[in-house]
Amino acid sequence: MYSYFILLFNLPTLIISKLLWVAENRTVLTNNKLITIQSMRFKKTPFPYYGKNPLISKSGKSKRQCAEICMDDEQCISWSSDGDLCLCYSISFLAGQQATTNTFSDEWSSFEVMNPCTENLNLCEHGSTCAPDRLNKTYECLLCLAPYTGLHCNETGPPTPPTVSQDILDGKNSSCRTLKKYYDISVHKTIQTIYPWRDQRNITVVCHGDRMTVTKITNSNSEIRDLSDIDLVDGLDLTNGLFRAKASFLNNLQKLIYFDKIYFRCSQTNGGATYSFVNRIVNDLVNYRQAKYFTGDNYWKPVVTHWAWVPNSLGYTWDPEDGKLSTRSSVLKEDRPFKNVVIGNDGKHFTFSDDQPKQCFGNVWDWFKIEVV
Repeated sequence: MYSYFILLFNLPTLIISKLLWVAENRTVLTNNKLITIQSMRFKKTPFPYYGKNPLISKSGKSKRQCAEICMDDEQCISWSSDGDLCLCYSISFLAGQQATTNTFSDEWSSFEVMNPCTENLNLCEHGSTCAPDRLNKTYECLLCLAPYTGLHCNETGPPTPPTVSQDILDGKNSSCRTLKKYYDISVHKTIQTIYPWRDQRNITVVCHGDRMTVTKITNSNSEIRDLSDIDLVDGLDLTNGLFRAKASFLNNLQKLIYFDKIYFRCSQTNGGATYSFVNRIVNDLVNYRQAKYFTGDNYWKPVVTHWAWVPNSLGYTWDPEDGKLSTRSSVLKEDRPFKNVVIGNDGKHFTFSDDQPKQCFGNVWDWFKIEVV
């Protein structure tokens, strides 16, 4: 008896339930020989992903071989491959379970075992995420936010009106990143309406391609609106006035739209230098952990060597105290995204809190921005 396997990617969604979760075997007679054909269904994720602590890591494996490895391990939910390195995981990339987008190579792609979550993108409603469990052949709706409760996060709150489009329900309009992915919006500044809860609720934002502005401060006497967790509500407008995202706002936002990169930007007065830096893609989910620091989810101070200047930033040498961003001991968790983000040994800061002089790596400044992707 000989064994072969067939991989079935992105087949029509009308399927027999037994095709979910597990590999299927069927035996056929060919040239007087019994051949067992094994097949399993995987769905390609919208973005390639990289996760921490893979179940299996093997080099020298094609993408088809990587799929076979995942198929044979009952703990495997997702896998990523560049055609040589195979990484298999027990987590769901689509559910955002401790994973980060992998954008350092066009060769990478990621897939997830077909399961109820992949078959119905709106199985978990109102912004919650569907996390599959292959071993127990079940799933859970994570991050179900008030006023909703229940197995599918669709109880105790108002129902979704039938006029809400399928694209909104499927999350294609949930962030600047998804708008760029599915509708190819401009890389330049545009005002967009996004639907992070995947229902009728929406907020208005400024997108720069896939980047969403969450903080905007200018050197004026205008009032600055501080944004915390209670401000992320239906109808929020982030296109007018000055505003500053606190850690709790970013934390709630990440539960809805999932971001893993943060851009910090500032400009000095009268045409002076403009500085932009971002956590870059590195191994072992370091960039994901750095984003989590600024959302208040961990106490791991970001290492400077894991950040990078955005091209065209001018003339400041990374030399902060202890080689890390921020000063955890003296900064309240809520203030992490904007207070003492960088303190150089030369005395220059990146900081824009109200209880000390604002600095853009020097005392003269024009504006500050934070963008998330």
